Formats: sequence, C-alpha cells, structure tokens
Amino acid sequence: YDPEYLQGVEISTYMPRRVLVALDKHTGEVRWRMGEQGLDLLTLEGTTIVAPPAVAEGLVLTVAANHDGNHNVSFLAFDLQTGAVRWRRSLGFGQQELNLFGSPLKELAASPIAIAEGVAYASTGLGFVAAVDIRSGVPRWLASYSIIPVRKVELWYDAPVRTPKIAASPPVVRGDVLVVCPTDGRHVHAFDRRTGKLLWREPYETSGMVYDVTGHFLGVANDGRRDVVLLTDNELRARDLETGETVWRGRFDPEDDRVIGRGAVAGGDILVPTREGLQRFGLGSDGAYRGTVPWPQDSDPGNLLPLGRVLIVTGRRELQWFYDWAAIERDVQKRRLERPDDPTILLEAGEMYLRGGGETKRARKAFEQAREVARRAQPELEGRALEGLYDTWLLEGDQNATFPDEATQAYRKALSFASTAEQRVRARMRLDRLLREHDEAARIKNLEALVEDAADALAVIDPADGRVPARAAALLLLAEAHVD
Repeated sequence: YDPEYLQGVEISTYMPRRVLVALDKHTGEVRWRMGEQGLDLLTLEGTTIVAPPAVAEGLVLTVAANHDGNHNVSFLAFDLQTGAVRWRRSLGFGQQELNLFGSPLKELAASPIAIAEGVAYASTGLGFVAAVDIRSGVPRWLASYSIIPVRKVELWYDAPVRTPKIAASPPVVRGDVLVVCPTDGRHVHAFDRRTGKLLWREPYETSGMVYDVTGHFLGVANDGRRDVVLLTDNELRARDLETGETVWRGRFDPEDDRVIGRGAVAGGDILVPTREGLQRFGLGSDGAYRGTVPWPQDSDPGNLLPLGRVLIVTGRRELQWFYDWAAIERDVQKRRLERPDDPTILLEAGEMYLRGGGETKRARKAFEQAREVARRAQPELEGRALEGLYDTWLLEGDQNATFPDEATQAYRKALSFASTAEQRVRARMRLDRLLREHDEAARIKNLEALVEDAADALAVIDPADGRVPARAAALLLLAEAHVD
C-alpha cells in the first residue's frame, strides 16, 4: 500500500484484497485458494470477497466486488473440493462514501448469505437485496431499499462516513418470508422470498436516539402464538412476522443498560449481552425479564452463539465459552444409567470439565470413575483415564501457583500418574520453577530425578531457546543449583 498525501494529510484509504481460502479441518493445511487455477486467475483479477461464505450442494457461495470508480457486485460460486469458479453473476453497480478526490473511504460489506430451497439471498451493501439460483447463478429477483444518505463532502481533509444503525446479520428465511436488516439501510424489511415483493418495513428504533446505540437482529422465533422478528436496541422488541407491528417488549434491568453484542435464542430463553451481564427474557412470556448473570471478571463480552450446552461468546479480543455444569452432570448421569459399562461417557465429561472450564475437581472425579469402569469393562481405556488424571493434577498445580504447598502437592500427584518421559519432564520442570524460590534442597532432589526421568524428552527452559534436550538441561540446572 502506497498512500497518497496532500499537505501532510493522507487522502487515500488502504483497501485490502480479501480472498477465499479452504483449509483441511483436521490438519489446517490449505486445500485451495481462489483464483489460482487456469482462467480463474483472469476471471478474479481485482476481485475482493465482501461477505462470509456459505456452503450448499457442493458449492461455496459468496458475494464479491470489483472497484473501478464504482463497486461492481456479483455472486460467486466455487467448487467445494477444488476451488474452481463454477459461475459468476454480476448483480449491479453502486457507490459508497468517497473523499473529495474520488477515492473510497471504506470497504464494501455485504451481508452473510441465507440459503433456502436452492436459492441464495444476500443484502449487497449497495441498497438492494439479491436472490440467486444456486445451481445456475441466475437472479430470481432484486429488490431495492432506502439507504442511509451519503453526505456531501465539504472539507477535502474531513470526509463524512455513515454509521450503521444496526450490526451485520444474516438474512433469515421463515416460511415464505425473507427478513433482512441491511447495515446501509434504515429499516427492517420483510420480502416475499419467492418474488421479492416488499411485505412490510419498519424503521430501526435506534434512528431517533440521542446517544449512539447499535441495533441487533437476533432472528425469527415462535413465541407460542406467532412468529416474531427479534431485535435489540435500548430494549428487546418483538415484531409480528406477518405485519411488522411490535407485539411485545422486554425491558433491561437497569433500563439504561447498553447492549454490547448480538443476542440469541436458546430454548425458551432470549439471551442479550449487555454491560451489566447476560440478561435473560422469556420467549413464551412476552419478553418477561428472568434475571441477569454478571460477566466473570476479566471476560470479554460480545456476540452470543449457543451450541448445545455450550454458549460461545465472541468479544473484541478473544473467543470464550461457558457451560451449564449442572445440566452436563445430569446428562452424564442419565447416559451412565443407560450404558453403565461404557467409560467413554465419563472420559468425555472429564475432558469437557478440564478443557472447557478448568473444573479440576469435577474432571478428577469423572476420570477416577472412568478408571474404575475401564478396569472392570474395557481395560484398554484405562490409559486414557490415567492421562486425564495426570492432566487434571497438572492444571490444578498451575491454578495454585501462588500457593506453593498446594501446587507442589498437585505436581507430585501428576507425577504419580505420568506414564511417559515427556509427562514426567513437564511435571518436574514445573516443580523446578516452583521449588527454586521456596525449597532449594527439594529442588536439587527433583532435578536429580529429572536427570533420571528425562530419557530423550525435550523441555523448555527459556522460551527464547525453544525445546532443548531435557537431560542436558537438567544437568545444567543441577550444576547451577550446586554452585549457588
């Protein structure tokens, strides 16, 4: 990127070219990258991907754009296995914010894609929605909508940029209705998904607020009497899918709490992430408030994605997941009653407790029970239970690093379950770091044992040096300890 300047002010904007890449889900290796096969190199020259992809009927579908004064938007379909372009269909041209010199100020962003009965639907980010046949790429219909006005540039060094009133969300197909909330628009729209006819539209409630609030479209759900379109802004609101009228509202507690991400429907609950915490509302009780669960300390709240018994939260900095441990334990007990001689149930539960939430007490109990069942019914699985116990005690030691006695006991317990040189080295290296400041005599004994245990294993002494032979490292540390 070579920026352009005028009187020391940058007058161009970096516009990255975004491409589609397919990875092997087991190894992470690149399977294909768009535009690297034959004529595709020419077909996709200057093309950037502007929407998350969707997969259907052996195709990878996405929205793409080329910019040459205007944005030329098209639907693209790639072969899922090879990445070759199967078809490309131009949908139309449009413009977004430009500076006084005709350069775009931001990237184009289309919506995620919805797929139903062989048709793909997307909002283009240029004031219209497109419905395209998956197999051929032939447009079924295009429908325009009112956009947030693009303001005129008055100062060459300060071009105005529109602020979306609603966050990006995929269109939703429910029966014969397509619901779309375009980020460059001002309304919630309901279209006949077969013809593109506008059924109703209602303005985003954020438009008239005195402070900035980003709205969110949660999806469509049935509240027991009707299908409703669920949205959040300064409250939770449900609009009748047939008419667009607001049929009930859910008030936050406190009422001035602010939404900080996209909520979700989970069973009979509507979950909304706010600054105060995770607020719950009853879907079948006209949005009745059911309480708030505060965010854990140092968490990074954001968009919600319920997956079975796991709640994924995507914040600005990190991805987090939360579990309903009581529900998981009930499920484990139920499955154990059905299959009392199957240790894999307990092994899976132990892994979930350990990897998912660092619940070492629950994990230890599950692995101990799995070991007992394996000894009786499937001896070949006892090793997995022992490995789980080793990992559990190791993590417990890490969690108690500020309490030397408890951490030392946990690492020694981990050693009792270690079955390989690598496992013994991991535990003894942790003990060395702990004992270095608290018990030099015990540290020397641990290093002497490490020399015996190390075999050909590798260890990390200094992260800058990477992994080195553990026995040699132990001998050096032992010499250093004797000198001290």
